[in-house]
Amino acid sequence: MKESLLFFYNFVRHPKSTGAVFPSSRRLAEKMVDGAGLETAASVVELGPGTGAFTGAIAERLEDPGSYLGIELREKFAAIVKDKFPHLLVVNDSAEKIVENLREIDREKADAIISGLPWATFDSQLQKRIMKSVTAALAPGGKFSTFT
Repeated sequence: MKESLLFFYNFVRHPKSTGAVFPSSRRLAEKMVDGAGLETAASVVELGPGTGAFTGAIAERLEDPGSYLGIELREKFAAIVKDKFPHLLVVNDSAEKIVENLREIDREKADAIISGLPWATFDSQLQKRIMKSVTAALAPGGKFSTFT
């Protein structure tokens, strides 16, 4: 309940970057990660983990927790995910900086990128910058999963 209230508060304060009133459901999380090849991925990036709705479903499928990188813009959300999943790496940064954050952990490309970002609330220029970052970071044959 506490996380839902924080999510709601962030939505009220930052509706364009939070994008939803409450966190995504477990059912949506399962749909998002099914077929993404996480079990065999050497590098998985989650964009906008929020309070960790997709992160749990991702973590369950990872063979190596060290293959995960979460990139969360909101500092409080990043802290929540770090507390819930201390074995996963979460950074407080913009989704526009996937490549830079992968380099920080000595990775060139991501085999899978899972996005919980509120695309519809972003202006077209921000959408283009983030998609450019996604395409630059995604390995050949890699998978990108998102929803709107």
